[in-house]
Amino acid sequence: MNARFAVVMMVLVALAVMAFPATAAINKIPAGGEVFLGEKGLDVSAAAGGSSQIAWWQPGTNTETEQPAD
Repeated sequence: MNARFAVVMMVLVALAVMAFPATAAINKIPAGGEVFLGEKGLDVSAAAGGSSQIAWWQPGTNTETEQPAD
């Protein structure tokens, strides 16, 4: 009985440990972070800093040398 209880407890602890990363805030975008089209509920305040606009570049463009897409 004690061995079975220990196994059940280990399984429960393992499941809890795997569940904790899923509860982290994954909606905060850091400076230089990527945002994909269609994403909702993101906090881009850290990425935008004091700016009031964000830009979009077409896939394959160089963000260092080319202008954002219209």
